[in-house]
Amino acid sequence: MSNTIKLSIKTPYKIFYLNLVNMVILRITSGDIGILPGHIPFIGILDYSKLKIILNKKEKIASIMGGIVKVSKDEISLLTDTIEWAKDIDIDRARAALDRANDRISNALNDKNLDIDRARAALKRAKIRLDLIR
Repeated sequence: MSNTIKLSIKTPYKIFYLNLVNMVILRITSGDIGILPGHIPFIGILDYSKLKIILNKKEKIASIMGGIVKVSKDEISLLTDTIEWAKDIDIDRARAALDRANDRISNALNDKNLDIDRARAALKRAKIRLDLIR
């Protein structure tokens, strides 16, 4: 058995990553999962989280904001709307998004038109981005 498996990460706009890897660690809606070559076939829903890609004992880390993971005999496929490397995250923008989301959640009781689930999702995205670049 090979110690690598093909990983493809696609967004609607581009192929974000395509290479052989030794392991992928990601979060699905039921918890964290590590995928190695030889993993059983699997389909899951990605949660907002960090994504770790391991190749030759080196890690690459990205933030991924939901999507789908499909594991077959010889490939791991991730489909997502939003994914970014830590180096591409604008820290000031992420901090501002965190502040906005916290304000919206704080004011949710006074504003009946506010979508609290959307505000919580924005808060989660901002926290993941900031955690990734720390």
